[in-house]
Parts: sequence; C-alpha cells; structure tokens
Amino acid sequence: MTSNQPPKEKNAKKRARFFNVSLRNGIVMSTPSYPEKQSFVAHLIRALETSNPDFAWIQFLFARSDYGTELVKLKNSMNRAKKAIEQPSLDLISGQEQDRKQLYRDFYRKTDGRMKKVDDIVTKPTITMAIQGLWVSGEPDSIKALLFDHCSDEHDSLALFRYRDPRMLIELVNRRMVTDISEYFDRYTKSRMEPPSFLVTPEELVSYIHLPAGEVAKSLSSLQDEESKREFAQGKVEEEDEVKASLLKRGEVREGAYH
Repeated sequence: MTSNQPPKEKNAKKRARFFNVSLRNGIVMSTPSYPEKQSFVAHLIRALETSNPDFAWIQFLFARSDYGTELVKLKNSMNRAKKAIEQPSLDLISGQEQDRKQLYRDFYRKTDGRMKKVDDIVTKPTITMAIQGLWVSGEPDSIKALLFDHCSDEHDSLALFRYRDPRMLIELVNRRMVTDISEYFDRYTKSRMEPPSFLVTPEELVSYIHLPAGEVAKSLSSLQDEESKREFAQGKVEEEDEVKASLLKRGEVREGAYH
C-alpha cells in the first residue's frame, strides 16, 4: 500500500521515518485484530488521505507457521513461573515468610487467562505477520494518524515503532520479515521483548488482508473512478507482409515459421 501526495508546503523539510508495527507489551500469545470486521483497510486509507504525507509505503507480510511445540513450552514455562511466585519468600530480618511482590502484579494475575489463550491458539492454524513501512512528511508526527493501536485483544495491542536506520529500506524492497519468533516465546517469562512480527490465526488475518468495502470505502477520494488524463499517441500497425520481411531481413524468423 503506497501513497504519494503533493506536498503541503514547498519549503517544508521532509523527514523519512521507517517503522515497524508489533505488540506494544510483548505479550506473545496475543492475536490482535481490528474491532470492525472488513473495515480496517478502508479506515487506514482514510487516515492516509487525512494525514496526507509526501510519501507512504506500508507492507503487510505474512507466512504460515507452526508453533505447536513452542506454545506448549511457553505454557509450561508460564505455569512454572506462576508456581514459583506463589511460594512465599523469607524475610531476611525477621525470618518470617511473606508473600512475594510479584503476587500482586499483572504477570501473575493474568497468567491463567494467558495460558487459556495459548490452549486456544495451539489448536488452530497459525500465521506469522509483519507490518512495516516508510513515512515521508514535513510533519513526522502525522504518522500517529495510522490506527494500528486500535488493533488489540484482551491481552495486548499493536503499537508503531519508528526508526531512522536507512538499512530498513533494503528490508522493504526485498519484502523481508522475521518469520520465526519462537525465541520471543522463550523470553516471555524472563526478559520479555517486543517481537518484530506477531501471531494471528485465520480469523484475525482477515482483519488486515481484504479489499476496502463499506460506507467508508465509498467516501475515499483515492478510490473514486476518474477518467485518465494521460495522453496517448496513436500508433500504426504495419501490414503482416512488411513485418515478416523486416524480421526475415534480420534473420529472426525462419521461412515457413511465420504465422
């Protein structure tokens, strides 16, 4: 998906920012989706038209994946971490047992729900998805108009991360993505990190991959049918005998092989 609009101000300094969209909090079993089915693409195009960048390039890449074994390991790791938190700690001064602080934090309180989520997706086909792109504008913060942060589930939501590294252009041109995020499953109960790609099932995939439709799509100026203003020169078709004679002269057609 690309957008190339005329600049708002000729003298505005254009800034290029590469970006990647991934899980805000690195909750790797999260499978975020847009709340309105079959509406995301139309709303995204409308956001592009409204923010009107000088250039925008957004890629949606996905690949079939099989994380069955890794998801089972993830659940087992979460269960072990949960049981370790439930064990009281020993106060070094009084020598008395006391509850661990982690017992009152989100990680522990939400572990049961997240393990159920793992049980749910381990039985379904899984897809690794990456969203990345390039944004050029005299107003860099205009990229915030993109509504990826509206994509979520009960565990996490998507967030847009900006970069200045020009080497990302090679990744975009070659349409490269990280197809194996299993190492981020291993990190989840240790030092959690945001994976460059995220997990979806076919149910969530259709939230991102579809043609723009509905009332919003009808109002998009970039999708309106317009008569082409390109000038075309009238061409001349040579006679068959003239074409044959020209080709034979150059030795490109054998006698008797022309049809």
